[in-house]
Amino acid sequence: MKKLYAIITAALLLCGCTQNDNSVTETAVSESVTSEAVMEDVTSVTDNNDYEQGYEQGYADGYLDGATAKKTVTVYGSFTAVVRSLMPDYVLDGHTNRVAVITLFQEEPCVICLDENICSKLEVGEIYTFELSERTMELPVYLLGKNYYIYSESILDRIRIQDVRAPAEDEEGLNCWRVKYYESDNEK
Repeated sequence: MKKLYAIITAALLLCGCTQNDNSVTETAVSESVTSEAVMEDVTSVTDNNDYEQGYEQGYADGYLDGATAKKTVTVYGSFTAVVRSLMPDYVLDGHTNRVAVITLFQEEPCVICLDENICSKLEVGEIYTFELSERTMELPVYLLGKNYYIYSESILDRIRIQDVRAPAEDEEGLNCWRVKYYESDNEK
């Protein structure tokens, strides 16, 4: 059986190597001519100083200002997550659980710091709704979404958990992140 495979492979290699088709080389030459013409058109456009200045200005306006612009908002709400692990905060005492590793729905694990009494209510592997206490903070504008939602879990290190409870049926799955904000000079 191995000899048959070897013979078939050798025959295919020899047949493929002996053909000399000029149409393939003619096509490649004609394609290189058209690509050279396209490159000339592109370089004539990019040599234009107005184009370069407009590109740089658009980049600065659209990217840099959005990344550095900040707004002072008050954050509140809740989120639902699975508790993966409970650990002590080794900086404080090394024995009392004050840190929880949690996983939001279809997200990677993250760490949150909790009070000792809240941490004592948690069990590993269970789902909980974490309620936030209101807190005023300065956040980048790109984190603030429509309808006053914050679209990023990156604020978990800056929030304070007020309480935990069992989640309601509509608080699990895709509805697990319900952290909202209002501008500090306005009300909810």
